[in-house]
Amino acid sequence: MSSENKPSSIAIVLITYFIVFTGILSFLVLLLLLSVVGVTGLGGDIASGIFSTILLPLAFDMILIAPGISISLLSLLIMLPLGLIIVVMLRIGYTEFISKHLPSIYRKFESLKTKLEHTAEAGRKYGLATLAAVSLGATIGPSTFILAPYTVLKYGFAGVVGFILASVISWLLAWRYSIMYYYAKYKIKGEVVGGPAFVKFAYGGRDPRYLMSRFMMWIGNSALAAFNMLIVIELVAEYLFKPLMGFEMPLLYRALLLLLLSLLILALHRVWERAVSLQLVITTTFVFLFFLHMFTIYEGFTPTLSALTFKFNFAPLDFLFSVLSAAAYVYIVAFGFQEVIGLGENVKGADADERYHRLKNSMLIETIAANIFTLLYIVEFYALMSSGVEIPATAIPVLDMLKSFPTFYWLTLTAIMLGIATTLVPAFVAGLKHLEQLSMDFFGVKTSGVLPYVVIILAWYLFSAGEEFLIHLTDFAVLVSLAFIALSEHALRRRAGEKAKGKWMGRLIAAVTLSMVLMLASTSRNIAEQSVM
Repeated sequence: MSSENKPSSIAIVLITYFIVFTGILSFLVLLLLLSVVGVTGLGGDIASGIFSTILLPLAFDMILIAPGISISLLSLLIMLPLGLIIVVMLRIGYTEFISKHLPSIYRKFESLKTKLEHTAEAGRKYGLATLAAVSLGATIGPSTFILAPYTVLKYGFAGVVGFILASVISWLLAWRYSIMYYYAKYKIKGEVVGGPAFVKFAYGGRDPRYLMSRFMMWIGNSALAAFNMLIVIELVAEYLFKPLMGFEMPLLYRALLLLLLSLLILALHRVWERAVSLQLVITTTFVFLFFLHMFTIYEGFTPTLSALTFKFNFAPLDFLFSVLSAAAYVYIVAFGFQEVIGLGENVKGADADERYHRLKNSMLIETIAANIFTLLYIVEFYALMSSGVEIPATAIPVLDMLKSFPTFYWLTLTAIMLGIATTLVPAFVAGLKHLEQLSMDFFGVKTSGVLPYVVIILAWYLFSAGEEFLIHLTDFAVLVSLAFIALSEHALRRRAGEKAKGKWMGRLIAAVTLSMVLMLASTSRNIAEQSVM
């Protein structure tokens, strides 16, 4: 064996690569923090100069080291950060010009803007149906149309059992979330921004457990936003443009579509909460189309229910590992119950007790309903596979299956587009809120003006990794964060001055979620290693 091929030589190369790679990431994180502080803490021309000189190489480098990116795509994606940076710089320059040269107009505008925002905020109140619709829309989205067939393809019957396990864990977490929300909001009198806030109130705002929980939830929601962006691009390119035009969408068009989609998200994320009332209409329509879509699949392929075989032909321990892995894989479509936490201040109710119970019931009802819908969908695909129907391993399998049924095809495509409307912007908003909390709690600065662009850049970085990577990363990050959240209930109760219960339940949930992460990581080691990096 030559010296170049010795295990020790290979190990040295791998270690060197790892050190260089982590060094690059550490340097990028430092640049990111400098850019944030530069924009928010300095102001004026200095802030603009720092932002323009730091964010540009940061965006380029993040795209450069993005996993799975091709050189041809890299050359086209260079225009994307440039486009957003120009938008940011124009906005900064416009604000600086107005505030310096027309200060009276600027002050009146800011005063009017603040008054309108407070008035609108005070007037928005949501009932049980709207809250449940928000959670349901965030849970059953376009990812369901992809995860359901892929879960069956990968795991078979273990995938069905795995989703049942994921549903049980999701419901238990929704139940414990509602309890922790009560103690954090009404006993400690704290501001609850997502589940990691419970860890913050339990252990403190600088505790490593809080940092890990908040950071992982930011990564998970950003990955989910990137996944939804990828679905939009694939949907338009492969299932709209190609059938209508008769040829593949050019790569340049895809890049421009990504830029336009990013600008649309940046424009809509500020008004998302003002449009929450529309969620009831959108989600109701989506659920109707979703069940109609399930019926069309049954009509088109007539799966034989008698062909269902709920058996496994391997060792029980292997089956358990497969179930845990499948539960982690499909968990991306089971944790949308958290979305209503952000609307806790706007719940209808005569008193705090009524508002709390309405919020709690919306989470529990939505979790049960969403998981039943998704379970039926997964069982339908399992019945198709058991009946001998081929499920293609494509970007959106169900659309490829329905190409020979034009009416069913366009119906399903419409349902997926409605699903995107209920998940894309909320996932981005959730990721943004977690990043804002990280910025305030660990660096003492509020950076709401620049952070949307940071989240978009992170989404671009993750976008190029592909569908499978984004699914795994979302699952890994969210499950780890939820484990820390579940473990914090005992300390949160104690901090609120109540009898410290919930220890065994938190440990049980954390043990199962971490086992799910480990099993999924063991079956896809390459993706797990990339996710850690």
